[in-house]
Amino acid sequence: MRRVAGALAGLFLGLLPWAGAQAETVTWFVTHFPPGYILKGPNAGTGHMDLVLRDFQTALKGFDHEIAEGPIARTLAEMKRHDGVCNNGLFKTAEREGYVAFSKPYIWIVANRLVVGEAAAAKIGVHRDPSGAINVETLLRDEAIRYGYSRKRSYAPVIDKTLAALGDNPRGQAVTHSETLLKMLAGGRFDVTFAYPAEATHHLRQLKLTPNFQYLPMAGVSRFFPVHVGCSKREVGKRVIAAVDKIIEEAGPYPDWYRHYEKNLAPETIRELRIFVPLAGQ
Repeated sequence: MRRVAGALAGLFLGLLPWAGAQAETVTWFVTHFPPGYILKGPNAGTGHMDLVLRDFQTALKGFDHEIAEGPIARTLAEMKRHDGVCNNGLFKTAEREGYVAFSKPYIWIVANRLVVGEAAAAKIGVHRDPSGAINVETLLRDEAIRYGYSRKRSYAPVIDKTLAALGDNPRGQAVTHSETLLKMLAGGRFDVTFAYPAEATHHLRQLKLTPNFQYLPMAGVSRFFPVHVGCSKREVGKRVIAAVDKIIEEAGPYPDWYRHYEKNLAPETIRELRIFVPLAGQ
């Protein structure tokens, strides 16, 4: 009987992932995109996505973790080629689901908003729809509106399509970096631009600017987006996602991760987010 009991105990322990097994390595790709990931300067490692990733790594038992820097395009390419590649800041799309295993949403973020300079506020009203959202197509075609945008960035289909149709319009100014756009908007170089509210708050704080901007929702652009952990759709990646889903379930309806994110939101935006999240479900 003792031999049988010992054999069963040995079999049970052998099924446990940590019993004598070498920990599987997970490579987390990150890219410098403040205030989500901050990889450079004195605030390196303090972005809200950096901090959430650290929380996940601490909670994920039985895995070793390493960080690799690279843009989303490279992250997705590595997921196609290798197992154990993950990212904690992915939006889910039908195309990505073919090769990425996604967790449940673990946080909702405020989507890109139209950022309106104080002097331009009076010119915007005519482009509001009954819900209060701005029609970005008519706005950008309005000869009275000057706009700025990042030439290396995709905002949302309706914005990207309208910007492409307008081409090199003399009313538009294309730059590379978001912080440059916000500085130019604060200086009155144009009337509107586009940014995530958390991103704008972070950059303006770094620039030591306190302009009276408005952050307005746009028609055809979701007001909030769910963010997922995504991993290679293979054995190790699927195991990571299964473990992450359990962590998310145990975290509750408004997890502590929002505390990291809210530090770059204005009070009225935090209120809007806290009303929305319980309705959306986590």
